[in-house]
Amino acid sequence: MVDQKKEEFMSQIEHYRAVLGDLQRQRELHHLKINEIDQAIASLHRLIPEDAKQELPAPNYSNVPRNPAMRTGRYSGMGVRWAILNLLGEVATGPMTTGEIATALREGGITSEAANFAGNVSAVLSVMGKQRGEVTSSENGWVISANGRQVWAHIRAKRESQQLTISSNVQ
Repeated sequence: MVDQKKEEFMSQIEHYRAVLGDLQRQRELHHLKINEIDQAIASLHRLIPEDAKQELPAPNYSNVPRNPAMRTGRYSGMGVRWAILNLLGEVATGPMTTGEIATALREGGITSEAANFAGNVSAVLSVMGKQRGEVTSSENGWVISANGRQVWAHIRAKRESQQLTISSNVQ
């Protein structure tokens, strides 16, 4: 009985770590976007004639760190859930085990302080399957569901439109 409660507690801790890690990566992505916007504002202010600058509001740069650590890779800047949707929806050619997914995410730029990253991935997959219906598990591994494909298509479209908006504002 004690072992079961300890196992449930550890499972909850791993889930919290996964969610907190996902939120941290989302935060870092927003910091990068704010930095791009601040750069666009600075570029515009350099183009404005000096005598006209007094008529415009002064730049109000955020207090976000200016140069967060840049990560590279397909999944850098993504949370674990989004990265799993991307991996299973666009890259995987068949079912993938939890370990294979964790390895692919790490190799794709996801970083984690967790002692057991595969455990975090397992917790996220569990929520994605049981609560969200975005993935299904079989004896061969995890696959994306029809609902997961729709969710990923929406996320991808939103990310692409946000990137186009930022890019067009910088030009």
